[in-house]
Amino acid sequence: MKDKKRILLVGGVVLAVALVVAGFAVTKNSIKLPDEYDYDDLSEYITLGDYSNLEYESGSTEPTQSEVMEFIYSEMDQAAETKYVYEGTVGKDSIAVIDYDGRYRGTQIDGAFAEGVEIDMAAGGYVDGFLEGIIGRKVGETFTMQVVFPENYAGEYGGKTIDFTVTVQSLKKTVTPKYNDEYVRKNTEYSSTKAYEKAVRKQLKASNEANAENSAKLELFNQIMDNSKVKKYPEKELKSRCDQIKNTYAKIAMDNDLDFAEYLKNELGLTEEEFNKEVKATAKDAVKQELILRQIAELEGISVSKKDYNDYLDELLEKNGHTRSSYKKEMGISIVEYAESNNLYSSLLYNRVMDKIYSNSQAR
Repeated sequence: MKDKKRILLVGGVVLAVALVVAGFAVTKNSIKLPDEYDYDDLSEYITLGDYSNLEYESGSTEPTQSEVMEFIYSEMDQAAETKYVYEGTVGKDSIAVIDYDGRYRGTQIDGAFAEGVEIDMAAGGYVDGFLEGIIGRKVGETFTMQVVFPENYAGEYGGKTIDFTVTVQSLKKTVTPKYNDEYVRKNTEYSSTKAYEKAVRKQLKASNEANAENSAKLELFNQIMDNSKVKKYPEKELKSRCDQIKNTYAKIAMDNDLDFAEYLKNELGLTEEEFNKEVKATAKDAVKQELILRQIAELEGISVSKKDYNDYLDELLEKNGHTRSSYKKEMGISIVEYAESNNLYSSLLYNRVMDKIYSNSQAR
């Protein structure tokens, strides 16, 4: 029986889940703060678990020498060049550029003629004996070989001996530069392999530290989730999250010209009734996470202004090499549209809340 697919990530942080709203349109360039969870007392909805003096798992963030070299070699792979070599011998792992002409008793066979075709000798895919007859031949060599087609070969040539005239034009090779001081000086801002490796180590350490901090924050947030309890779900926000999820999947089905019920059955392995149950469970999880963030923010005096929100969007754009205009041109929607339909406000609020919690927690 086909396993049913979960409709959205459940159990992680809601802000990491894109809740795309179909048909949402905004024309302004400055985003507004969401009009949600504007209640006098959020404790009416959530019993908040302890979020002070928590502990999280920690580990070494110092990169190993093998990790440093793995990074460097991956960079070198990017600098590799593909060249056509006009000397040498065809090997078992070569990519050879050849011409071939297959004939039976002097008559050319349909589909057995090509010029300048690249053949990966290790990939196979030709009748037995064809590639084997090319391996060991030299570039520039023209030769004739006989290949017996298999008995079950389609058409009239099954079991027949076919004469192939083959010319090896060249070999296609990927040339990776040697790792030495010369390579470093030519391709980086450093003058030696020692200096380059030191810089790479520093870069990897910073990345490892950022990843470790993000993991710690997620671990801490999940602890708070486990220790918090929803008393009742605010109807407006719960309905909004349910509608967002349903609209997401309805739009996917529509964009692929699929009946929604058939889409659920074939792609997710769900009936509409099962889908609606999954939607509600996912929406409840999202609302619980947002209630926790809002309640902690209120208790700790953490706020997000309209300017904060707009600055956050500009930072995200800059990190990804975009301006607001270039993003809209490339993606077809503005960053404001994307942010409002994907709940990026909660992402920013999460960052601020978890910065506070992380600073007050201990590694173990």
